[in-house]
Amino acid sequence: MNIGSAVAQVTSISQVQLRSLPPGTTPPFIIQYKRLQRSGSAVGPFRKGMDEQRLNDLGSNNIRTQLATIEGAQTPFPYGGKQRQIQVDLDLHALQAKGLSPVDVVNAINAQNLIAPSGTMKIDRFEYAVETNSAPS
Repeated sequence: MNIGSAVAQVTSISQVQLRSLPPGTTPPFIIQYKRLQRSGSAVGPFRKGMDEQRLNDLGSNNIRTQLATIEGAQTPFPYGGKQRQIQVDLDLHALQAKGLSPVDVVNAINAQNLIAPSGTMKIDRFEYAVETNSAPS
């Protein structure tokens, strides 16, 4: 069996198992590398007085995106921490009076909560990914 086939099998089995796990479970990050390419490092952000949600945002939105510009770097999503959540309380009578449903509110929030790539920018010998962030602050 070759390595590519083995990686494909592990990936497909993990995707099947992911369906039986609780909603919101992060899928595994499966990478293939050669023994000679094992150099690596782990980054753990820490700032006194910063809560877990802000540290997770810092790791996902700042540190990870900067590491992704390094050629050949594998950058999995941060592990641990708490993801920020936004809770919306709906007034069903007011929604119904305007002919709307809770699904319409969900769709409107999802349509506005985007971080989209818009291209790259070269400065000197470095190339940076540029993103358009319209996520709510």
